[in-house]
Amino acid sequence: MRLKIGFIGCGTHATRSLYPCFRLVPEIELEAVVDLKKNLARRNAYWFLAKRWYTNHLEMLEKEKDLDAVMICVNAETHPRLVKDCLDYGLHVFVEKPSAKTPQQARELSKLSARTGRFVMVGYMKRFAPTYIKAKEIIESPDFGRITMVDGKWGTGAYPSAFTFLMEAAIHHINLVRMFGGDVRRLHAEKSEPVKGHVAFALSLLFKGGSVGSVSICSTEGSGYTERVEIAGDQTCVVIDNLRRIFYYPCGKPSQFWEPNYSRNALATDGGLTLSSYVGEIRYFAESILSGGCPKPDIQDSVQDLEIIYEICRQTDTPKDWHLYKTEKPILKPKVVLG
Repeated sequence: MRLKIGFIGCGTHATRSLYPCFRLVPEIELEAVVDLKKNLARRNAYWFLAKRWYTNHLEMLEKEKDLDAVMICVNAETHPRLVKDCLDYGLHVFVEKPSAKTPQQARELSKLSARTGRFVMVGYMKRFAPTYIKAKEIIESPDFGRITMVDGKWGTGAYPSAFTFLMEAAIHHINLVRMFGGDVRRLHAEKSEPVKGHVAFALSLLFKGGSVGSVSICSTEGSGYTERVEIAGDQTCVVIDNLRRIFYYPCGKPSQFWEPNYSRNALATDGGLTLSSYVGEIRYFAESILSGGCPKPDIQDSVQDLEIIYEICRQTDTPKDWHLYKTEKPILKPKVVLG
């Protein structure tokens, strides 16, 4: 059985990172694509073997009677309207983050999802990296004990502004910390921004379960990128280093080292989609819908992440400069297509 989907959006991120995954996820059958720009819709239909293409999503929803779900990747301003229309047509939805511009918009989508009985999964692909999945298994084992601390550090290059950095990059890591620590009860945020768009945030967290957390996120590392998560338990500790390796220090036992068994051929032919975990999240979405399960993270997760970002903005006097948010770059043909 295959999940029949329509895809709304043929922009840079969707074309580079999401469409190419379909070759590696046989559970999905791409029925139709939509983009306001005719040339992009036609291009992606051709590149990724969609049966039909449209320039109006309502026309697709009306004509494609056999769809099971819709994937959406446009922008935060447009996502709420598109998600609502798909739910109203009785379809499950995968929407790229951010799902909305504001927490209130996301809350309205959450209510509509509950009312229609249709699921909305939000694209936080980091949760599906093999190292983070392995770390989740470790901390849920009896030997790990109660989580006492979650510490995360991420650094990347500059963004147009502090707010665009929060919405485009930091939101991933906020969601990831919540994956390990749970919902956040209290937050304190500090900011350093010597140059506009070159920003660093330090967050201190208290989770509802009683554990604490600290998050250091910056866009001041030039072209480099670093990522590290440490989770402390009952006399135990697990460290995930740059997505590629795990160090586990169990209580009273020798330390352990683990890294995913990526074959060179797989990494060379999938354009990095497995390592960056886009393949994993899309496969999980398809398998969840086909089995009747509720895929996570869902729209309620997005509500909480947006609430945290808006609270960070409030505490650090960070303006929500949406006029800098929309950025779209020209795209060359991706390395991995369906043909």
